[in-house]
Amino acid sequence: MLTTIIRRDKVKSMKLTKTQKSKINKARDEIQSIQRKQDEIFDTLIDKLNIKKDSHDGDILWDYVYNDFGDI
Repeated sequence: MLTTIIRRDKVKSMKLTKTQKSKINKARDEIQSIQRKQDEIFDTLIDKLNIKKDSHDGDILWDYVYNDFGDI
């Protein structure tokens, strides 16, 4: 949490124009939207495979899906 506050304050202290701030905020919103969609896709996969999301297998599968380890 403290790291988040420090980073936010550092970004706020950067000398950015209104246009730059707007572009940064828009990109952030788009990235967060993509991340939410990724989470939905992963949750659907876990449900279809009947794996508990908070289980060891769920953790291993999450690591595999979110990192580039090649094909199974």
